Amino acid sequence: MLWVLVHWVDIVSVEEPWQTAEEIEALKPAEMLTVGLVVKEATDYIVIVSTVEAAGGTYGNANVIPRGCIKELKELGGNGVRGTSADC
Repeated sequence: MLWVLVHWVDIVSVEEPWQTAEEIEALKPAEMLTVGLVVKEATDYIVIVSTVEAAGGTYGNANVIPRGCIKELKELGGNGVRGTSADC
């Protein structure tokens, strides 16, 4: 499996009841950065998770990101372990 950094754009909405035209015109999509393990790659979206059980098989914090929203997808590497910490 491959760890990635995804730079993508997300929808922004405002739930305030009243806004001026200037406030509305200033709205733009939010630019997001998400780091995760690629679980699935489809032609029109990817699925990544940011938490993986050490023994495997259980995942947390899943995101499905449409490919049309992705500005950049940077590969970070495989699932090898770089080091350990005695403080964990």
